[in-house]
Amino acid sequence: MAISVRLPADKGPYIEHYLIQASGGRIGLETSHNRFDNIPELIAHYSQCCDELPVQLQLPKPLREAKSRHQLSSLALLGQEFWGYPMANPKNNPSNLLSPCQLANGVIPMALTPSDTGSSL
Repeated sequence: MAISVRLPADKGPYIEHYLIQASGGRIGLETSHNRFDNIPELIAHYSQCCDELPVQLQLPKPLREAKSRHQLSSLALLGQEFWGYPMANPKNNPSNLLSPCQLANGVIPMALTPSDTGSSL
């Protein structure tokens, strides 16, 4: 698996991928000494601080603002196609832009993708 991170234009390539490795029953980024018991712990950590990542992780606005499990399930049905819709692309959708405070702090959308399939989780 990998974390795919969409970067702001001034941070380098548009999307970077970070491999997730399992070792001794724990997981972490390939280049990190930080280890976690599960994916939610890894994501929670990198949502609070950047450490080895160039920016802090944040879910895309449609996922952050989903009000019910049904809404999340509907978005999940889109699979990888989610990223092609305007709601997931802040560059083309003014209502989905991050606030100046979020931009100043390097907060960006993220997604998890299995490296062998390229589909989102």
